[in-house]
Amino acid sequence: MSQTHEVLRLEDYKLEELLRNPRRNSERERDVNWQQLAQYAASHCVNEFYTLPIEARTEQSIAAIIERRWSNRNYKFHSNEHFLQTKQQVISQLAAFLTGENQACEPIVCFEQFSVYVPSIDMELSQIIQLIIEDNSRDSAANGYKVQKFVFEANEATVSTFFHMTTVLCAHAFESLPASIEILSLHNGKRHAYHPDEATLLQSLDYMSLAKSLLPLIDTAQVN
Repeated sequence: MSQTHEVLRLEDYKLEELLRNPRRNSERERDVNWQQLAQYAASHCVNEFYTLPIEARTEQSIAAIIERRWSNRNYKFHSNEHFLQTKQQVISQLAAFLTGENQACEPIVCFEQFSVYVPSIDMELSQIIQLIIEDNSRDSAANGYKVQKFVFEANEATVSTFFHMTTVLCAHAFESLPASIEILSLHNGKRHAYHPDEATLLQSLDYMSLAKSLLPLIDTAQVN
């Protein structure tokens, strides 16, 4: 009798959390911090922004959504001044990103989870895609698309992980590579951009194969 092959599953948020805080084991350390509270409000704002009619997608609507979604746990921040400054910073950066070229676009995908099996690395990847929009730049191929992720603060490890994981997932889930993959930082307004192609897809597959070896650490971090 043949045994059922167990497919390993790698979820984006678990891998990112491990890379961000490799020694985060205790329940106390797992409690949400101020960056996560800011991220929560910003993510909901992006999602709600695109439910509005185009004429209502303004900086004022962004401020109203953030005000409604912002945490009242000001004790999680360094001070009350830091609490208020961070909220205004998120509003300002979201306004810069969302009321520019993105304002009138209708997302192809907005906060959807995708799971796909990748045969070459024998692993299932699961990822929440925040935003996919059409890429109409001159450098983009016909019917090109752009994947965007809004984060409060991005470090080198999480940026690389997102680029590589998104490249592999898109190649298998959509059978085409995005014209660009972007991480938009709400901390400093920086735009990290990556343009995958068939050559870099191989590098991304190698990266995710190495990430597969971290699965025992990810599982342990969830249990401890």
